[in-house]
Amino acid sequence: MELKDVIAQAESAEQLMLEISTKEEVLKDLKDRLRKLIEETIPNIFIENGMTAIDLTSGAHVGLKQIFAVSMPAAGTIVKAKPDQKKKLIKRLNGCVSWLRKHKGADIIKSSIAVEFSAGVGNEKIAKELFAELRTRKLHPISSKTVHPGTLKSFLREKWNADVEIPVELFELYTGQTAEFSLPKPDKKPAKRSAKS
Repeated sequence: MELKDVIAQAESAEQLMLEISTKEEVLKDLKDRLRKLIEETIPNIFIENGMTAIDLTSGAHVGLKQIFAVSMPAAGTIVKAKPDQKKKLIKRLNGCVSWLRKHKGADIIKSSIAVEFSAGVGNEKIAKELFAELRTRKLHPISSKTVHPGTLKSFLREKWNADVEIPVELFELYTGQTAEFSLPKPDKKPAKRSAKS
C-alpha cells in the first residue's frame, strides 16, 4: 500500500468522524425537543384541559404519568467525589439516615463496609467491629449506610401520601408528571407468499 492510499483512507476516516459528530448533535437536539414535549408541553396541555389520556389515530395511547424520584448519596459516589463535594455528600447521607430513623425507616437502612478486596455485610454491631478491625490493620475501609433505591422510593412515597413532610433537598425529591406513550404492537403475521406451481 502506498502513502497516497494511507492518506486517502485517513481522510475517509476523518470525514466519517465529522459526519458522526454532526449526526450526534442532530440526535441530541431531537432528544432535547422530545424531552420538552414529553415532560413539559404535553403534561401542561393535559392539565389545562383536565385530561389524563388520549388515543392517537396511529393506535398509540398517551397518558399522564406521575413521577416520584428520590435519592441518597451512594458510597461509590462519595469515594470518587472531590474533597469539598465529599463533605457535602457525607453530610447529606447522614441527614438522610437520621431522617429515616426518626420516621420509622431504620429497618430499610443497611450497613456496609467496603475495602479494596471483597468485604462482608452484617448487622450494625458486626459492621462496626469489622470496620474497627480493618482500620487497625490499616486497610482503609469505607463505612456507609445504604438503602436500596426502590425501597427508599417506596418508603418515601408512602410517607408523601400520608402527608409527612419530606426534606426535598436532602433526598433530592422530585415530583412531576410526564407523558407516557404506549405504542401499538406491530403486526406479527408473516406476509402471505404466493405458491408457484
